Amino acid sequence: MPGPSLFSPLAIGATKGKRALHLAWSSAKDQPLLLAVALDGGTVHIIQEDGEPYMDVVLKGKTPGVNASCLSWSPAVQSGGGLLLAIGWADGTTMVWSEKDAAVREDLDTHVPHPVGFVLWSPDGTRLISGDARPGGGAQHEKAVLGVWKVDNRGRFSTICTYRRAATGGLTHAIFRTEGLVKKAVSSMFAAADCPPFYFGGETGAIAHGDAMGHNTDAIKSTGIPIAAMLYYAERDLLVVVSKQHLLSQYSLVDNKPVQIYQAKLSVGKEGLYDAIWAGAGQLAIVSADQVVRVSDLPADDNYVLSLADVPPAEAAEAEDELVSDKLVSLAYHAEAGLLAGGTREGHAVIWRRVSGAPADAPEKGWQPMPPVRVSGAPERLAWSSREKLLGVGCRSEERRVGKECRSRWS
Repeated sequence: MPGPSLFSPLAIGATKGKRALHLAWSSAKDQPLLLAVALDGGTVHIIQEDGEPYMDVVLKGKTPGVNASCLSWSPAVQSGGGLLLAIGWADGTTMVWSEKDAAVREDLDTHVPHPVGFVLWSPDGTRLISGDARPGGGAQHEKAVLGVWKVDNRGRFSTICTYRRAATGGLTHAIFRTEGLVKKAVSSMFAAADCPPFYFGGETGAIAHGDAMGHNTDAIKSTGIPIAAMLYYAERDLLVVVSKQHLLSQYSLVDNKPVQIYQAKLSVGKEGLYDAIWAGAGQLAIVSADQVVRVSDLPADDNYVLSLADVPPAEAAEAEDELVSDKLVSLAYHAEAGLLAGGTREGHAVIWRRVSGAPADAPEKGWQPMPPVRVSGAPERLAWSSREKLLGVGCRSEERRVGKECRSRWS
């Protein structure tokens, strides 16, 4: 039966008519809730939760028209500081914007002129790592660079060390190993940072290990297949890697040395892997431009699917079978609320809500599908706010913020 959509879309005027390339919500407590949106054409807009621009902030790179290639908000605020947004640009510029000071700091040397593949904060927000996607070469200066930065409470950053690992090729993925991280007893910009070790890789499938103290080494040998997704399974302290040929590998971490404990070929659609994320502890969800979300339950060594065929139509739908030919191309998961969002090629945001009571032989019944939300354009990027039930939807033509869940429905 058709039902009301539990979320309502809100178009963002500042981004109208432009393709949203990347989305990132701020998550630090007791700070403004902001959405960073990287648009095609070389700008990054800062949007408030009501959909209005924040202080009319529009950030641009050093080279006019060059796009931002990655975004990351600091997960914590240092003493006396405010929100910090790290931006990597396609021309190799690394940038940190300070919300409190409304100031931008840039590095124009470490990665230039190669596109920055990722920017990633340490849990306490005092360290930043960045990697560039330059293809592997013979000479040392032709190898991709991993930069480790110290960042103060105003967003001023300086190089601690840089790494070049010939085996990895261009860098596209990185994760911190946060298991066992102990919080500092004293929070101070002068205190030594607790920066966990990290893993990084990309073009060749090889993965290297490093830390913020100048130590780095090759950790996993090259497979010759680029990495599609690299995830950290914190509950079991495992490194999980998915290759672009859909090979899933799990590694236990013994003294920071990955030891392979599992490997299997993932089932995907004809167009290949589009997105891979966690949808709960050990629940690896993927989409591949077809009708289903495939979920691998890693602890149980089992798998199941969530199908668009089970999604109820919205009240205002033109037809009850409007999703019959649609295809899922993007995913995002709200861990606290248990909400899994999927974006479809024909312009829908579909949301499943985790519920209790699913039988052991039918884990898909642990997800309740909600009526879809119609958005403008194909939602290529999805991002949940961890603090509110707000979903950023980056479409091919414009960006929309899908509104808060109708709380009365679940009261």
